[in-house]
Amino acid sequence: MAINNPTNAPAVSAARWNPKASPRCLGSIESAISASRGDVRIARGLALRSLRLGLSGIADVVEFHRANEGGIQLVDVRGLWRPFPVEYKRGRPKRDRCDEVQVCAQAICLEEMLGVDIPEGALFYGATHHRFDVSFDAALRGETEHAALRLHELIRSGKTPSAVREPKCDRCSLMDICMPEVAAKSHSAKSYLDSAIKKSLSDAPQKPGGP
Repeated sequence: MAINNPTNAPAVSAARWNPKASPRCLGSIESAISASRGDVRIARGLALRSLRLGLSGIADVVEFHRANEGGIQLVDVRGLWRPFPVEYKRGRPKRDRCDEVQVCAQAICLEEMLGVDIPEGALFYGATHHRFDVSFDAALRGETEHAALRLHELIRSGKTPSAVREPKCDRCSLMDICMPEVAAKSHSAKSYLDSAIKKSLSDAPQKPGGP
């Protein structure tokens, strides 16, 4: 999931707003479900949003597990189904909790959209081919809400934090957008563009000379 397009959210508080799932939300889920495996239905590319945290994005995968209680009713399917977000990563588990915060943000979005508690989700890492369950406890939820609040503070300030080049950048899907090498040199945008134009001109094939 890539969290994007934050809305003008109110201040983050510990309280949760849990409206009942609307037919529109259920219809979106049904259209995103692409596979079924026993008591699990799998939705891919499901649009998520939290008005309270001011976040929106697209989930990699949200599984819906058949449950005896604490789930939602899907369209044209009997029983209750509990949402279980799964975030897919290309690399390996990180030392910090940024990946856990991301999947927790998805759970908070789903809780707000569907009006159901989501106690856990999972992270899958492509480099290790392992899946790890993530418990959305109070500490992780608090860290996630703090990150959302910090995001909005940065947006209101109009300042972009300087990127720091680290080995993990090579595995990041936003490498070409972030460009940490450029930020590390502290050059102005004009200097960077001038340098890029000069390099482009020097790399251009030379026309053959006249007679």
